[in-house]
Amino acid sequence: MMVGVLFMLFGIVGKLSALFITIPYPVLGGAMLIMVSMFTGVVFANLQHVDLRSNRNLAILGISVSFGLIVPFWVEKHPDRTKTGNEALDQLMAMLLGNPILSGAVLACLLDNTIAGSRVERGLTAWEDVASNHSDKPGDVKVNDEMTATEGIEIYEPAVPRCVRGWKGFKYIPFMPDTFSYTQTETDKIESA
Repeated sequence: MMVGVLFMLFGIVGKLSALFITIPYPVLGGAMLIMVSMFTGVVFANLQHVDLRSNRNLAILGISVSFGLIVPFWVEKHPDRTKTGNEALDQLMAMLLGNPILSGAVLACLLDNTIAGSRVERGLTAWEDVASNHSDKPGDVKVNDEMTATEGIEIYEPAVPRCVRGWKGFKYIPFMPDTFSYTQTETDKIESA
């Protein structure tokens, strides 16, 4: 939020933005290096509960990072290769494929939700243990009393109308959970066990 206020001030007060422009490029480069490094560290810290010994997860991570590094570079060097004839679609593809974080993250979400994997592999059970504050494994994060998390499995359930949730075909779709058959009280009993 503070950055947004700062940018609004830059737009309103011209002298303030002129002062910002005088910052040398090596200083901006150093600040960007620290910022991107911290961002990358935070992203990889979120993978602490994911089983990184699994070939599935290693492939998803490697493909997504490689896609995020390679494809935007290719789009920048060959802008005419993504031309479809429709200007709006061309701009959309250039935006989606030209942004490394967005293109890698979209591919990672797509692969994680379409390639079958167990709840342990995906790290969902470990996050549930952390959220419910009853994990006894060494190295797991304990949640303080001040920081109790009330989320449960409902966060990972796709938005599907209740009338469709009983369809048995969902068990064949990898990214659809099989908890649709549970009622809320049964889910509470499973989580408390």
